[in-house]
Amino acid sequence: WFFLKRLAQQADMVVTASSVLARSVTEKVGVTRRGIAVVPFGVDFKEYSPCASTERSGVIYVGRVIKHKGLDDLVRAASVLFGRGFHESFTVVGPRGVLWDDTPSDYFGSLVTKVESLGLRDKITFTGAIPRSEVIRRMRKARVFAFPSHAEGFGVALIQAMASGLVPAVYDFEPVSEVVGRAGFRAKPFEAESLAGAILQAHESKAGDAESLERAQRFSISRGADEFLGAVL
Repeated sequence: WFFLKRLAQQADMVVTASSVLARSVTEKVGVTRRGIAVVPFGVDFKEYSPCASTERSGVIYVGRVIKHKGLDDLVRAASVLFGRGFHESFTVVGPRGVLWDDTPSDYFGSLVTKVESLGLRDKITFTGAIPRSEVIRRMRKARVFAFPSHAEGFGVALIQAMASGLVPAVYDFEPVSEVVGRAGFRAKPFEAESLAGAILQAHESKAGDAESLERAQRFSISRGADEFLGAVL
């Protein structure tokens, strides 16, 4: 924060992607709220779009495989759902290393151990890092986007998922709730039972995909560019 503080205090305007980041800048850097503009990240709708087929299935997570993403809770939620007769598969897509590398970390190892101990080895797949085109293909085929992260600055994967027509199931905290808006289904943070319920609601929702697509329009790149220019000019 030292270098950020110096830069921010010298800037005419600080632009952040969410209200959470704006508050952090205010509290940790000392910039007044009047000197901060919130401009969300955008999504390219030419790259992310829903699949033409109505045959979508499965629950997918896309992101880094690290502790604050809530994947322990996702595994427990999956166990709850499978115990109740849920038949859709779960796929975890993303690098398994500590940073952005795909070298399996100790945390990833603990997740695999948990999956095996719960008898879910054939129901939860970890792909590791895969090409972007393959990530998009898998997102377009899935039905639910499970995102139980409890520490985000924004959550770009969420807007990519909604643009792809997935119904999000998330923890109810900022900035995730800020991004999702009225689309998707929310769970009580750190409660696997509640997360399982949100995933099931998302899976059974009749209008969830349409609501996701409508919400995703809020995050078009062109709109973000206009908001950015409006904030700095």
